[in-house]
Amino acid sequence: MKKRFYIKFIEKHWLVISFIAAGLLLFSFFPRGGKFKYEYQKGKPWLHEVLIAPFDFPIYKTDEDLAREKDSIVRNFPAYFNYNPRIWPEKRELLAKKLPTLWNDFANNYPSQIPAGIREKTEQKVLDLLEMVYQHGILELPDENSAFSKESPTLNIVKGNIAQEVDRSNVFTPKQAYEYIQHELENFNDEIVFSSGVNLMPYFQTLRLNQYLVPNLFYDASTTEKTRQSALDNISLTEGMVMAGERIIFTGDIVNNRSYKILESLKKEYEERMGFSPSYLTVMLGQLIIVTFCLILLYVYFRKNFPHLLYSPNATVFILLIIVLFALITFFMVRYRAVGLYMIPYAIMPILLKTFFEARIALFVYLIAMMLIGFIVPNSFEFLFLHMTAGIVAIMSLSNVYRRNKMFLTSVWVIAAYFSVYTGISLYQEGNVSNLNIDNLFYFAGNGLLIMSALPLIYIFERLFGFLSDATLLELSDTNQPLLRMLAEKAPGTFQHSLQVANLAEEAVYRIGGNPLLVRAGALYHDIGKMENPAYFIENLSDQSNPHEKLSFEESAKIIIAHVEKGVELALKYHLPEAIIHFIRTHHGTTMAHYFYHAYIRMHPDAEINPEKFTYPGPKPFSREMAVIMLADSIEAASRSLKKYSEKDIHSLVDTIVDNLMKDKQLNDTNLTLKDIETIRNTFKRRLMNIYHTRIEYPGVGIRAT
Repeated sequence: MKKRFYIKFIEKHWLVISFIAAGLLLFSFFPRGGKFKYEYQKGKPWLHEVLIAPFDFPIYKTDEDLAREKDSIVRNFPAYFNYNPRIWPEKRELLAKKLPTLWNDFANNYPSQIPAGIREKTEQKVLDLLEMVYQHGILELPDENSAFSKESPTLNIVKGNIAQEVDRSNVFTPKQAYEYIQHELENFNDEIVFSSGVNLMPYFQTLRLNQYLVPNLFYDASTTEKTRQSALDNISLTEGMVMAGERIIFTGDIVNNRSYKILESLKKEYEERMGFSPSYLTVMLGQLIIVTFCLILLYVYFRKNFPHLLYSPNATVFILLIIVLFALITFFMVRYRAVGLYMIPYAIMPILLKTFFEARIALFVYLIAMMLIGFIVPNSFEFLFLHMTAGIVAIMSLSNVYRRNKMFLTSVWVIAAYFSVYTGISLYQEGNVSNLNIDNLFYFAGNGLLIMSALPLIYIFERLFGFLSDATLLELSDTNQPLLRMLAEKAPGTFQHSLQVANLAEEAVYRIGGNPLLVRAGALYHDIGKMENPAYFIENLSDQSNPHEKLSFEESAKIIIAHVEKGVELALKYHLPEAIIHFIRTHHGTTMAHYFYHAYIRMHPDAEINPEKFTYPGPKPFSREMAVIMLADSIEAASRSLKKYSEKDIHSLVDTIVDNLMKDKQLNDTNLTLKDIETIRNTFKRRLMNIYHTRIEYPGVGIRAT
């Protein structure tokens, strides 16, 4: 029972629940701190009053400053290498054992007597050079994926528990050690040759010293990474203090790099302090008022201009969902800084809204959404101006979603709009092309490419919410659709009537800025209920017999009026979209079956009459497209009864029907203006004149030519 109660409560109050839920979600995305009340731009004058520091606050480094410091640490950080003291003694012992044998071989093969003392001097020189190299250290180079920086001018050598920072040029790699020793031995050989004439180079070659040059400094990845991370973590986020009462900037002063950094620091500190101050609840109240006012504004706009949206749970929930969804994406982007805000394709919002509704709805909803999201992001004015411009360009450039090249062109126009506006803002703020942030331009390009994802999103939302895209309307307008083929076979006269109504209505709604595809589809299906009893409708009579002659006027009216209800049942059976079913329900509004009503009065002048028996159930049309279908349906049907198709008769017919429907207040729930109605009149008159233009008869053959 409780579940049933909740379900009934939700069904009854779904509109209020939807707006409250959307409002609470949007409110939760707002920053919990206050909002800095001053707007300013780098390189432009300070337009507010003289700003005095209200409290002590640190001057925070910019993200660029911190990035430079971190990059400097990473590039110049001295890596840690552990010294192994056992390597050189082991190699010295091996080499010392081989030196006598190698010298004897060299001396025995030398063509002359080698003076005494050269052997000892030479062996000592070799050992001294190797010892010096090992004392400086031979590096074991780490792999490319390590934290070792080749750009660092120093490194740390750990001997025991003591780390000593040494210059990078004082240590060797194995290759550098070998080349250094070879060079020194060549110099030594030059001295020996000069003093005694003995060439020792063949001897040095037999030593193969590269076998004795191995690393004794081993990279310590753990210590290097730990200490480097500690250095990165200990980077100071600030670079000074501003004391309470200190003047920050005068009115008219240019906001330079220094004052901009101070203003940004004050803004950050102010908003954080507001989040923990006694005025926290006041800040939240202000945020709640802003969200509530924006949603009330949205509700009032719909109530005044598009009341049918507020009767459609799918439409209302979809619109609110789109606003909340983009606000949620923005909230996560601002909070976690995953990708730049300029990468978010906000222009998809008006594209989706225009696809399923119309441009005015898309523009107003987008404006409300951007105003709300503007309170979540930094630099609100710049954000709002940039994305509103792109959204307007998207709305104006997208005309036919069913043509894929249109979406691509819209994407190109949006990218061009972003580039142009961002470049203009940057030049205005910075005054220098070199300061243009190229990364943001790449974000805009990615943003434009993401707009192409609107195509699959249109399909998904169309299926989820039962909306109609242009592509679906084109499919529905195909006369080979099963329901239309059935109509053509069972009620051919009605089918032809529907085609004529579609042609009339499509031209008229195009002239007043409606949706021609929606009107055409609605016109083709508006009379499908006549398939139930096609012979009772005059356009389907094939001979002189009239089945209404066997019925009372009430019974005839009941059958005629029932085609609306039968059409709705048939549409639901064949799963026609709700937007098409609206045309079936509203194409007669709450008018009367006047022929049978007046015939009943004439036959029973004194009888009491119940007008409801002769009145269509409605509702009245509630969109311009539905109104045009009602007018086209009445005028096309009535035009078939004209005896003469003169200009005067056609004009009179159109004016009479339009005036009667207006007098009967059938068009009051639509957003048609008097100018629109005049345009519709003239369009119908012109089209009917073209259809029923005067024909001449060929003499002697009885055939008329068009």
